[in-house]
Amino acid sequence: MRAVLYLFFFIGLPVIVYGQTDSQGIKVNDTLRVPLKEVLISNTPMTSLKIGIKNTYSNVQHLKLSDDTKMIYMDLTNILRTNFTSVQLNEANGNSLQRDLTYRGFRASPLLGVSQGISVYQDGVRMNELFGDVMNWDLIPISAINEISILAGANAVFGLNSLGGVINLNTESVFTSSQKSISVSTGSFGVLKSSVKYAKRYGENLGIYALISHYKEKGWRDYSSSESLNSFIKGSWKSKESEFDLSINLGKTNLTGNGAVPITLLQQDRTAVFTHPDNTKNKLFLVNAIYNTQLSDAIKLSVSSNFKHRVTDTFNGDASLYTTGSDAYLHYEEEGDENGEPEEGDVVFDQRGNPIVASEEVLTAVNNMTNTLQNSYQVAFQLYIDKRIGNFENVIVFGGVYQDGEAKFKSKIELAQLTDTRGTIGSNLFDGDSFTSVDTEVKNTEFYLMETFHMSKNMNVNFTGKAVWSALELKDRIGVKLNGSHRFFEFNPSFGVVYNPSESLSLFSNISSSSRIPTPVELTCADPDDPCLLPNAFLSDPPLETVVARSFEIGTRFKMNKNWHVNAAAFLTKIKNDIYFVSSGPAKNTGYFTNIGDTQRRGAEIKINYEDKKISAFASASYMEATFEESFLVSSPFHPKSKDGTIAVSKGDHIPLLPNYIGNLGINWRLNSALELGWNLNFSGEQYLRGDEGNIDSPIASYVLNNLTGTYRFSESLLFYTKIDNIFNVTYETFGLYGEPDEVAEFEDYENPVFLTPGSPFNLSIGLQFRIL
Repeated sequence: MRAVLYLFFFIGLPVIVYGQTDSQGIKVNDTLRVPLKEVLISNTPMTSLKIGIKNTYSNVQHLKLSDDTKMIYMDLTNILRTNFTSVQLNEANGNSLQRDLTYRGFRASPLLGVSQGISVYQDGVRMNELFGDVMNWDLIPISAINEISILAGANAVFGLNSLGGVINLNTESVFTSSQKSISVSTGSFGVLKSSVKYAKRYGENLGIYALISHYKEKGWRDYSSSESLNSFIKGSWKSKESEFDLSINLGKTNLTGNGAVPITLLQQDRTAVFTHPDNTKNKLFLVNAIYNTQLSDAIKLSVSSNFKHRVTDTFNGDASLYTTGSDAYLHYEEEGDENGEPEEGDVVFDQRGNPIVASEEVLTAVNNMTNTLQNSYQVAFQLYIDKRIGNFENVIVFGGVYQDGEAKFKSKIELAQLTDTRGTIGSNLFDGDSFTSVDTEVKNTEFYLMETFHMSKNMNVNFTGKAVWSALELKDRIGVKLNGSHRFFEFNPSFGVVYNPSESLSLFSNISSSSRIPTPVELTCADPDDPCLLPNAFLSDPPLETVVARSFEIGTRFKMNKNWHVNAAAFLTKIKNDIYFVSSGPAKNTGYFTNIGDTQRRGAEIKINYEDKKISAFASASYMEATFEESFLVSSPFHPKSKDGTIAVSKGDHIPLLPNYIGNLGINWRLNSALELGWNLNFSGEQYLRGDEGNIDSPIASYVLNNLTGTYRFSESLLFYTKIDNIFNVTYETFGLYGEPDEVAEFEDYENPVFLTPGSPFNLSIGLQFRIL
């Protein structure tokens, strides 16, 4: 608690804020220009129901994105990191479109195997994928996003996996953005970006909005090019009582992120990669229909339906785990003997059942390949009733969601040869035991009820409950080991109160709960005697328990005068039956999922905003402890201080890759009507490596990044911008784990098992936006 007090004291010093900018120098003060009482957010999956932030029961954060912001930077996670308190990023893959986003110690990640705890919604559609709850940030059409909100704490209304909070995205329509524009930009490391936006009304009640955006880069590291193409179209109709939106979201991305490298290699060359390629190709088709109508003065009905189709292909080149046997055939490499030398395992058979002769073409590398096809259907309704009960104004929200989805997952391992650049050349021979094919069907039925009593003109009390029934079927298309049938039921209640003694002050508190069921990925990789290689193979289907989060929060929103705004909160979330991926060797990503018992996140956060006619400014900071609440032994075979391949985890040890301290500072200075300059600073504290759950090794170092931006408006139709990221060219890392660098012959003298992912160096970009008036 002493650290929490220091945090509030430090952040409250009078000269701490001078501006508010994105981490890339983006102007982000759109919400500051709206009085606190007039900022409205959606606090249910249905975007039609909006309430004022001052009447919410948690530290809700909101941002309305300007066209300038979206032009200057097209990366959603970086906008979230800078504009929202308690948000942190890790780059496990080393790709800016594949970051792990953490909010208050809970993650939304594109990587299988990461324990997910944040739900992401776009216009009422849950964007977390069916298979593994992963979040593909690259498929969000950032240039079409109109508003972003983060709802803090375990959230029952938004359903499964909202353990730590919800990120709610609302897209634009012809009624919120009628501009036509073309944007182009270029930058360091071969970055090319462009977007075209079109909007047209047909009378007062009908219109269409369309957007297409493209991004391409060579990457600042070796062999790390990426490309993304997203399009979004929405047709809208409205009358006095009703409105209807039909939108289509298409995405196609080709991303290369070659991940962590041995620290010894990193010290020699920060652009180097260990093995390559590590490539992910995503395709998305999403259609969403929403209808809202006012049935009477006191009753409003919303219904929606959506269909989402996604295909993901991954290709990961890696060092081989096979060895040459005494019979000259290829054998599996077993754990080392008492002298540490690898032992000879069983013979490897190919896809035709023939033993594979050991040769240079098959001995030094592997290509791990996966294909995932997912389809999901969802229908939802929500009824809003405003009715007086006795002397109290009473608002009731009743809603339901039904989701039916399927996922087809296939994987295989091709034997390959490692090249001089540590790339791979395939042999067209596959490990016959590596083939996996599993179909998953998931059905979720959810009903929620929210009731808000207006006890007086200054006080509201809210009761919420949500019941969730889930059914999960696993069908092994090759054998029977993955077959399984699982049923889950959870009821999650919450209680909140908000007291507004004046127009400038709001006090709030809430107790809430949420849950998530084990994902198909976790259920099919949960046997310690049969570990799997993520994300490439699943081997058995033992049961796992439902994860339940219960959170408590207390805070305030304070408007000191027309220039100064303060938000602050303290929070505590306890997790029961937390699911964790336990490393077990012999490869970096080999292990299994298990319920490790209880974990906890507790902390405090504060944000101060300032704005006048010339300057907009902000400062935000958070202190958070994410800890294991039970003692256990965990396998960490490459940890330099492990005993027999395991380390002891004690109650109170910090969960890896979650820093205690996060902070942002910034300034945006309007010199005149045409020119604006901005600066911002991002700070992230120390964090332990994955595999060091016992906190017995040195952590990843803290770092500070400084970024600049400038915009010049030549006319109403033409805007120029420039931005510089990491202006002091700081060397830093955001992710780390333990591995075996000498599995590649070139590095047989490397003894340090630490692998780190380096952060991006100094880079510059410039761009133009042309608006068609």
